[in-house]
Amino acid sequence: MRVQNTSRLWLSASASALAMTLASGAHAQTAATAQGAAVEAVVVTGSRLATAGFQAPTPVTIVGAQQIAQSGASTIIDVVNEMPAFRNTTSPSNTTFGLRTAGQANVDLRGLGVARTLVLINGLRHVPVTAAGAVDTNHIPSSLVDRIEVVTGGASAAYGSDAVAGVVNFVLKNRMEGFTSNAMYGVSRYGDNIDKQLSVGYGKSFAGDKGHFIIGGEYASNGGTGYLFKGPRAWGNKEPGILTLAATRAAGLPSQVVSNYVESSAQCFGGYITNTVLKGTCFNDGGQPFILPQGELVGPSLMISTKQVNRNANIYPTQVIRGAFERTASMSRVEYEVTPDTTIFAGATYATLTDNTGGTVTSPTIVILRNNPFLPAATLNAMVANNIQSFSLNILGGGGLDGLGYNPIHASEAHNPVKAIEAQVGAKGKIFGDWDWDVGFVSGKVQATRTADYYWNQANWYASLYAVPDANGTAICGPTATNPNFAQFDAIVKTYVQAGCLPWNPFGGKKVDPAAVRYAFGKSYSNEQQTQSSAAINLTGEPFMLPAGAVSLATGVEWRKTSFNAEAGYESKPFYLVNENNISYEGAVDVKEAFVEVGAPLLRDVTLFKSLDLNGAARRTDYSTSGSVTTWKIGGTWDLNDWMRFRTTKSRDIRAPNIAELFNKGSQGRSNLTNKVTGVTAIA
Repeated sequence: MRVQNTSRLWLSASASALAMTLASGAHAQTAATAQGAAVEAVVVTGSRLATAGFQAPTPVTIVGAQQIAQSGASTIIDVVNEMPAFRNTTSPSNTTFGLRTAGQANVDLRGLGVARTLVLINGLRHVPVTAAGAVDTNHIPSSLVDRIEVVTGGASAAYGSDAVAGVVNFVLKNRMEGFTSNAMYGVSRYGDNIDKQLSVGYGKSFAGDKGHFIIGGEYASNGGTGYLFKGPRAWGNKEPGILTLAATRAAGLPSQVVSNYVESSAQCFGGYITNTVLKGTCFNDGGQPFILPQGELVGPSLMISTKQVNRNANIYPTQVIRGAFERTASMSRVEYEVTPDTTIFAGATYATLTDNTGGTVTSPTIVILRNNPFLPAATLNAMVANNIQSFSLNILGGGGLDGLGYNPIHASEAHNPVKAIEAQVGAKGKIFGDWDWDVGFVSGKVQATRTADYYWNQANWYASLYAVPDANGTAICGPTATNPNFAQFDAIVKTYVQAGCLPWNPFGGKKVDPAAVRYAFGKSYSNEQQTQSSAAINLTGEPFMLPAGAVSLATGVEWRKTSFNAEAGYESKPFYLVNENNISYEGAVDVKEAFVEVGAPLLRDVTLFKSLDLNGAARRTDYSTSGSVTTWKIGGTWDLNDWMRFRTTKSRDIRAPNIAELFNKGSQGRSNLTNKVTGVTAIA
């Protein structure tokens, strides 16, 4: 077991990824992996053709098992994200907050989006974990990964519509013998970010080497780092951020300034008055007013204040460097040679992921009337003296940072347990002497529960904040009909007010009644289930010869059906919560495809042409929801000599709408928007 500082661990990963990228890109179609092991045919991901002498025009990058192990990464996605072709997306080790994607390890080629990158395992599709079609690579134990093959060009004609950005194929160690294991433990110099991983794999031949069995499992967890502005890192405590200045800024000043000590200039944890002559008044923990001092450089909503006059009041008070997670993954595969020309195989996958993240929820601006029983005496006197009947108050939702002067309940907490199960069966072999065929069927299901606590229940929240005195001067909730906070909403919001309203003291975060908190906060909830079944039949061979070599042909048909069902909780109805108002919906998409790919060697070993190859492909796809479409690719390679190669490719690549885009009407909610020029904040 290796114990090391986390910063060194990730430095090693970066160096390994750089080395593998430089070494692998130009040799994708040669017969060697990063471990030096011989490959019987050309790398499958670059082309559907399986002819050793053919050079595909689409470049392929390969990351071998040895490089994966040496990277020291706790997940496969951390290895992938070190490659320059990928945009670093959300993963278990860098998640900060998100109800839908927290903890997922998705791949995003060229930054074109997860939905435009096709992910395969041994050349077969894997069940997605979201209605948008995202595949979670956490389901693959790293101990079973032999190599990662990446096509960084449009590949829709060869692999399907969602391969616009390219293809990532995780190839397993199908013929592994014996045990393999990898254990890792890392901790930062600050004692947090405790990273643990154990990955084991086992392979065994049987029946006189006609059969082979592999199984692998992986456990990984990370304790996270906690909140940046509260943690032990000195630079984090300096409140780093970006200050945006107004268009009316002084000459010579940039529009944005990257600096330390970036704080809110228009929000306070205990409340901030946004209008009237009292604008700029804040309230401390005890609810007493004070004027918020402005910093050295002030923008419409933020300022730079080296004196830290509004400590930790910035746009990301709950930002973390890494979020906590725990996951497991297991995978098995067995294959058996029925005849010398026919091999059958079957496999199964089971994976779980649980993460807990937190985030800031900013409260919409509220209206405070002069008869509010919670008004501090000094503020009430100022209102009377200036004939002010009401003012607008903005409350900055905190994020659970006890001891920093504001209410620890003003934060959302997301919990996202996910379970996935999948099975694969198939066969492969030879026919007509030297033609290769394969058939595969994959079926899987993903069950996910998306829960986020501590979102403002808008109706109850506004009802609680409309405090009026009863006959005895005691604070009670005012009538819904005269509540000024509802004037900015559709009439439907009023109908959601529940019985049992308790008045909320908005002045000074730590003076809130816990019972009022329970009344005013809600929970976002959605139970999601997604299933996918897919089948494919492929045939490859060499129909005839040309003077420069054999013409290669690949053809096949594919089918898949993806179904999704989401059941939202009661509190997730439209406009009920300030954010994440889920809706119940369901949908399904059937896809039928047929493709053909041809590779033709035109010249070999003539003047100026070590080789010249032409490659073309076409695919016809029929979607049950969006109709039929044709994609195509034409390209070629010219080897001038042994060390210089030119490639060219032109293709038509498309992406059909996924289930989320077709059937999800979207969540609904309201939040504050601040005009960066005028500084005015209003509901949107």
